[in-house]
Amino acid sequence: MDDPEPGQDRSPRVRLACRWVVGLGVLFRVVEYLADRGYWLDETTLSLSLRAMATAGFLAPLTGTQIAPPGFLAAERFASLTLGDRSYALRLFPLACGVASLPMFDALASRVLRPAAALIALGMFAVSDDLIYFSAELKQYESDAAVALACTWRSPAGSGGRRPC
Repeated sequence: MDDPEPGQDRSPRVRLACRWVVGLGVLFRVVEYLADRGYWLDETTLSLSLRAMATAGFLAPLTGTQIAPPGFLAAERFASLTLGDRSYALRLFPLACGVASLPMFDALASRVLRPAAALIALGMFAVSDDLIYFSAELKQYESDAAVALACTWRSPAGSGGRRPC
């Protein structure tokens, strides 16, 4: 049996396997988050900057040598104000971005790769130790990945030459 072209419907077995891989990726990210490891220096500095930040001070320089996108800072400031400044609260947004990136990657890979290749790529994405680690870190890397996936998915290249939506 030939492997369907990119963007064609996947077989029920491949769809089920992709769901399991996404679930496994979510599990790994949540376990890393729940480990609640201590902050390292950059996270501590960013946490202190968030604590001292004025409500709309997302464009002001951060303490130390920290830089972060204003949208990430706004999300983290909101988490800090509503949930407190504990590590679980401040690492929740990166976790949400890491979890959201899994089905986005699956959707993108299924558009541009044959089903077997998309499943392999999704598996590599789901178990990537860096992506798992950054899902539980007070840094913008997972939100960067999620935004990049969303932008690529919306692009003509990410939609197999077709404009999505």
